[in-house]
Amino acid sequence: MEFTREQKNIIDARDCSLIVSAAAGSGKTAVLVERIIGLITDPKDPVDIDTLLVLTFTNAAAAQMKDKIRNAILDRLDKDPENDNLHRQAALVHNARITTIDSFCQYVLKNSFADIDVDPAFRVAEEGENKLLEADVLEALIEEGFGNGDEDLMKVADHFASGSSDDAIFSAITSIYRVADSDPWPYEWLKSHMNDYSLPGGDILPDDIRKHIRKAVISSVSAAVSMYDRAVGLCEEGGLHPDYTAMYVTEKAALADLYEKLVSKPDAGPDEISSMFDALDFPTLSRKKNPDEDKGCRDRAKALRDTCKDLVGDIRNTYLGASEKDAAKYIRECSGTVSALCSLTVRYMDALRRARDERGILTFSDIEHYALDILVKRGEDGEPVFTDAAAEYRSHFSYVFTDEYQDSNMIQELILSAVSGESEGVYNRFMVGDVKQSIYRFRQAEPEIFMEKYGLYEYESRTLRKVDLNKNFRSRRQVLDSCNALFERVMTAESGGADYDETASLKYGADYPELDEDDYRTELIFTDSKDPEVTDASDAEGEAMARRIEELMESAMPVYDSEKKETRPVRYSDIVILYRSNGNAAETYKRVLEAHSIPVALTGSSGYFDTYEISTLMNMLRIIVNPLQDIPFYGTMESVIGGFSPEECALVSAAYSSSLPEGVYTGEGYLYPACRYVISEDAENKIPEDLRDRVEAFIGAVERYRAMSEYMGVSELLSVILKDTGYRVLMLAMPGGKRRVANVDMLISKADDYAGTSYFGLYNFIRYIDTLKKSNAGEEEAETPDEIDDCVRIMTIHKSKGLEFPVVIVARMGNKFNMQDSQGMLVCDHRCGIGLNNFDPARRIRYRNLMHKYVADRIHDQSLAEEMRILYVAMTRAKEKLILMCTLKADGVDEETGEITIKCPSGNNRYIDWQLKTICDVTDSDNFRVGTDPVAIPELAVICKKSDISAAAAEEAGVVRAAGAELLTQNLKGMLKDGDDTGAFRDYLKRLYGYEYPHADLTGLYTKTSVSVLKHAAMPEDAERAFELYPSEADDEKVSADGALDAPVPVFISGTSDRPGATARGSAFHRMLELYDFLSGKDLQTQIEACTVDGRLSAEERHILDNARDVKLISDFLDTDTAHRMALAQERKSLFREAPFMMGIPASLVDERYPEEETVLIQGIIDVYWIEDGEAVILDYKTDRVRSAERLKELYKTQLDYYEAALKRMHIPVKEKLIYSFALGETITL
Repeated sequence: MEFTREQKNIIDARDCSLIVSAAAGSGKTAVLVERIIGLITDPKDPVDIDTLLVLTFTNAAAAQMKDKIRNAILDRLDKDPENDNLHRQAALVHNARITTIDSFCQYVLKNSFADIDVDPAFRVAEEGENKLLEADVLEALIEEGFGNGDEDLMKVADHFASGSSDDAIFSAITSIYRVADSDPWPYEWLKSHMNDYSLPGGDILPDDIRKHIRKAVISSVSAAVSMYDRAVGLCEEGGLHPDYTAMYVTEKAALADLYEKLVSKPDAGPDEISSMFDALDFPTLSRKKNPDEDKGCRDRAKALRDTCKDLVGDIRNTYLGASEKDAAKYIRECSGTVSALCSLTVRYMDALRRARDERGILTFSDIEHYALDILVKRGEDGEPVFTDAAAEYRSHFSYVFTDEYQDSNMIQELILSAVSGESEGVYNRFMVGDVKQSIYRFRQAEPEIFMEKYGLYEYESRTLRKVDLNKNFRSRRQVLDSCNALFERVMTAESGGADYDETASLKYGADYPELDEDDYRTELIFTDSKDPEVTDASDAEGEAMARRIEELMESAMPVYDSEKKETRPVRYSDIVILYRSNGNAAETYKRVLEAHSIPVALTGSSGYFDTYEISTLMNMLRIIVNPLQDIPFYGTMESVIGGFSPEECALVSAAYSSSLPEGVYTGEGYLYPACRYVISEDAENKIPEDLRDRVEAFIGAVERYRAMSEYMGVSELLSVILKDTGYRVLMLAMPGGKRRVANVDMLISKADDYAGTSYFGLYNFIRYIDTLKKSNAGEEEAETPDEIDDCVRIMTIHKSKGLEFPVVIVARMGNKFNMQDSQGMLVCDHRCGIGLNNFDPARRIRYRNLMHKYVADRIHDQSLAEEMRILYVAMTRAKEKLILMCTLKADGVDEETGEITIKCPSGNNRYIDWQLKTICDVTDSDNFRVGTDPVAIPELAVICKKSDISAAAAEEAGVVRAAGAELLTQNLKGMLKDGDDTGAFRDYLKRLYGYEYPHADLTGLYTKTSVSVLKHAAMPEDAERAFELYPSEADDEKVSADGALDAPVPVFISGTSDRPGATARGSAFHRMLELYDFLSGKDLQTQIEACTVDGRLSAEERHILDNARDVKLISDFLDTDTAHRMALAQERKSLFREAPFMMGIPASLVDERYPEEETVLIQGIIDVYWIEDGEAVILDYKTDRVRSAERLKELYKTQLDYYEAALKRMHIPVKEKLIYSFALGETITL
């Protein structure tokens, strides 16, 4: 390998400490390995490799590093087999200290435990065990405190009062503990921040807060001046009336003057700054207009002005809403609570230490702190003092290397400083990293450490030298151009942690063949979430991805094979889809891609504990511990383990219910006694005999496992269950069977891990798993060997760190960032301290003080900077092609061209916001138009276009693929004519293509569907319309002769949505009627509020029900005789709402083409039914806007017929089927 000048300087440097800023793809690992080889083979002063300390970020990286160094030594030995030094290094490399920081700290602790009196027989606590112990210790501490009337706890409880839950107190103490624990000296950190709210300056705010206010105000005013510049330009460009334009000019001048005043007074306090704003005014704009002025320019200028007004209003309300004296008073009001919180945290840390000592366990954080205590002491002045033990390590290590230095924290930095020689004038440190790729803030990484050291080192220094590696050997020029064009405009030291200047920008260093440049240009593909074709954003984005992947494959885009040194057509395995966060998006993308016959694999996908195979086993374990849990009990019965259908479960339940005295309600724990009852002598002939036998076998197995759990370990018990049920085989037969079995095996491994903890028993294992799930630990599914096959991979951006792919698709560019860390009542930052909101117990209100705002702003800024770095990591994974996918709500649509208009965003809440701002900046516009025809933005090296996911486009693509397949089939059949002699190849093709499926007439028959699909199929063609409760006024005239509104098709019928919100409104109605308590005596509005507070109504549902018309429609229903009948049924405990069912029906009922003996399973949910005189009354709510009851009967008769059939299968006779129409305000009998 030929190294660049900068790389050679690093490799050859001696007698100096080096900090290397190595950009993505710059070959830092190769340089690090070559520098190590150079040191151990130096002709003048070689060092032994076991005197080097080389620290990497992960165990895998350490193993790879050691392999590369060993191979490099062996390569040199092949060329110089007589070299004694190389033979010596080859022998020593096995003992080389090439490891992670955690392993090194364990090494220090094992070797020097006597220095701090730690038992060397400690065990590293497993993560789930530690989480359990932390929860148990804190719970015990709080319970004891409440029992003793602890003053600190009572003070905190009053401040965080939230009903009967202590969760807020738990969360507050845990948050403070996490941040304190990341400090080299946690107790001193707590002590230093315990009195922050006392304000020794009296009525004067701390200097840090005053500086922060001034900085925030200046930044906002500067942004407002820039926006006014653009607004004035629009006024002039659009030929607006001079009087109108003059107002913008005057307001801009006032803001500019304010900016100058702020800048000229660096010592101005909040009160003085507030007085500067007094002269700022935004009067009503002139109504004068020129006859030929551009209305668009007027509207855009006004929008900019409104944004500025909001910005100024936010400044006044947030930072200048109170005098400095009052602001200081609000902070001091929290002083007692903050002090009490810190005191409780100290006691919690003490209790946790005792609990760990009793169990002989340490966490990785404990080990780091103990290693630090061995090597460094805190001096009386707070400065670190290195110990004699540190001197011994310094004398042993000739060089100290740190990879991924940008992800270090202060504990690690002090440890490495202690064992390096810099304190004694021996400059032997090597630190390499890229602050632009620091994406582990959630692990307490502090990229500021890298930047502070980088600022201290100099390029030409003899002792403390810095070097930049910015030549990228990974990516094509087109990828680098688009990365540079974006980040040089948005990334600064303040916004991203580093200035993206000439030294930081990526320089092209690869040697790709020159091919058609257009094929490799970075693409920015938009999908309009308001498009009628879009019902789900992730589905739509997945569809756009699938079609773009198909286009790449069909075009056979060339990619360079670095191993074979040649180009070849792109493969599926060359493509990766990266996304920011876990959740359902990855599963959605996988489903959509598979629907397009694109092979795909999830790498490290989340949701392990929610997978069917794991949740089913956990349900089984839960009922072994306590069978009186209906949800897991039903889940186990209905699963492959139990094998019961929902109807059979209902039969068991009904048989038991009929045996109880009238009015008796058992509540939780119903199914288990029901099963016990139906297999008893008292229940003879209550259910079919074969069902009774299966229930008896199921209950027998549960009881047997319950007995085993008392003497068996969890892993052994799970193995018995798996063997008895044939669970692995059942999972293997399901889609994704290999991964499912691997997930099951992983659960066995977790049970083995649990067996090695200080906890025991099945009950605690369930707690252990629940704790892992809650903390998102161990959430990744198992990876299986087939994931290395030719398939598209889907993974998180964090998972992709350090990897590279020919084609990268960055998904979810339009998703908002998660900023919850900066929005809680209590926020914590290692450098700024604790931010706590005020609470007024008399008025029961919370409000923010400036200390909280100061800390929250820093956390917000840090989070935003990390998001920018995460985007940088994602974009720089691409070797040859970069595609950015964004789904967002367009601000306008051109009906003729289909182009969408996207306004320039005012904030930075999504990845796409940075892209859109740069697009608007280079095009000198405040909005952006894009259609399906690509639009090139040369300044940003991107091509923008709108995805076409219309049904027509899908059909066209499908026709092309079908035509190609048909042509291929015809050609192959021609080769197989009788008489042709093509030998083995002919036989192979015959086996491959000559087979004819014997049941081709059943290929369209599905095994499972929903009532909604069957309802849709049964509707007449002219009935396939959507109905909205509140159409626009223009729609009032579009009523057809049959009484139906000629409106778009709704989601619940067609799968597409023309009016976002119609489906949500219907769902909100159904949800509220499901929750409504007829017997509570409380009115509807009161119940809506209560359901919102306890979380049963979502924020979106609550927002919909804020509409007075909606509330009145529901209230009108509650006044009907139908609702009165429901109330009586609830009183009798015979009212059943949102009742799910599943049943089999002859296939001939679905389509007369299919035979009657084939069965189709249908599932659905009955809105509500109740029992009157032993018979059921079915009611279905409809929000459709129609003009006649007959129309509703025509549309929904099939649906209610299926509901009736389902109840009859459960031996419940039906006497009435009703529809309540909110539009008509009446109950309709079918």
